[in-house]
Amino acid sequence: MAKIDSFSEGKILRIESVSPQYTHFIGRILGAQAERGDIFCLEGELGSGKTCLIGGIAEGLGIKEGVFSPSFIIIALHKGRIPLFHIDLYRVEEEEIRELGLEEYLYGEGVCAIEWAEKAKSILPFSCLWINISYEHSGRLLTFYPKGQRYQEILEEMKKIVSVRN
Repeated sequence: MAKIDSFSEGKILRIESVSPQYTHFIGRILGAQAERGDIFCLEGELGSGKTCLIGGIAEGLGIKEGVFSPSFIIIALHKGRIPLFHIDLYRVEEEEIRELGLEEYLYGEGVCAIEWAEKAKSILPFSCLWINISYEHSGRLLTFYPKGQRYQEILEEMKKIVSVRN
């Protein structure tokens, strides 16, 4: 089920996911709508489903290979209709972020999906889609915070696909 709420920069979308398959499905919806330059910033506890969601984004981008957490290599490139840069900052200290040269990816020709994105807030552009995944008693709660018109439009499309609860 999905629920629409307001916040200061627009509307947020909350989606309850009761399975990894549904989290993957939500990712596929994002990936199908993704365009060059899109940035999806994921935050949530270890094991909350961030990589599962990114696997769905990859599938929505037409990427056939499986997506795994690139924790030891930081950035994994997956080729689909648009390149996907899967960035995992779990093992990176915040003070090391600027040294990684992430701007090349953030302002490049692909889609960036960033796990542990809160560590890179100081270098991220304003316009991006923040996704918080938290544990709920029956599964996961995915909360989408659109920063900018582009991401508000993505959420409007998502509302049409997932069932909405008022």
